[in-house]
Amino acid sequence: MTPQRSLDECHETPIPASIVLYNCLPSLSSTESKSKKWFRVDHATNLLVSVRLEIFLEGGDGESTVIFSSQHDNSSIHPMWNYLNEKIKDWEQHWTEQSKSAFVRIFLIDKEGISLLVDSVPLNPKSLRRIPSDEEESRLIQPPPSALPPNALLIHYTDGLVRVEASLYHILLKQGIIHERDPRDA
Repeated sequence: MTPQRSLDECHETPIPASIVLYNCLPSLSSTESKSKKWFRVDHATNLLVSVRLEIFLEGGDGESTVIFSSQHDNSSIHPMWNYLNEKIKDWEQHWTEQSKSAFVRIFLIDKEGISLLVDSVPLNPKSLRRIPSDEEESRLIQPPPSALPPNALLIHYTDGLVRVEASLYHILLKQGIIHERDPRDA
């Protein structure tokens, strides 16, 4: 190992294995009612929208190349895309270089076919916050869907860890779902 290489470069960069979009909802008012009763969106399958996931590489010239695209049609309030590490051709060979420019985009598609970009998240594990594990039970803490805001994106990596955007991480901290370890305990 040469002194110029960091410790992180010596280990393989984990690859996204699955992506789950929790509480996939179109933007609706929470006070909407049906027949003067509270209306629960999760009980109305006709309100579930189609969801498209795109993984793309962003080039230095601002152009992007989509390397994977998959759409769920009215399927679930929690759509997921599994085995991404196996489905994307040559990802294993080139991931270390590609991870710095890889992103995921999520689109909600309404009944008229109009796409609305919900989120664009970097896939580089260093750009995301990992969900801590419960050391007493030596298992990964999985936030309950009810604790997650609408359209929360959780990315599972081949190293067994789940990573999220910093904004979602801070929401989970604020709600007490996850706790940061005090570095003095290490």
